[in-house]
Amino acid sequence: MPRIGYSAEQKEDALRLCDKMGVQKASVQTGILAVTLYKWRERRDKPAVATKANKKQAVNRRRMGLALKQANTEELGVTVAFENEELLRLQLENDSLKAQIETLKRALRAFGE
Repeated sequence: MPRIGYSAEQKEDALRLCDKMGVQKASVQTGILAVTLYKWRERRDKPAVATKANKKQAVNRRRMGLALKQANTEELGVTVAFENEELLRLQLENDSLKAQIETLKRALRAFGE
């Protein structure tokens, strides 16, 4: 069976339909196999391989999220310390280790070929 190529615009449109009406209905409407839409959605939603810039963005997003949670709880009159430094340190270390694992996996695949 020949491989069908889709433009980035076609993929984006199809993924918007998936978000709006679900994969199965989007598949029927676009004529793109549901399994293809599932793969595109998974790739889109999967976090990018960690780089220094991505790590900084992730840290900033996490800190902003913690600050928002803290602000939301303070509005309710509840003081909750979400910004636990030890937890944040462990999360950052975990992100770093995950990035190292992905790098090692890529290296193994490259040497295995």
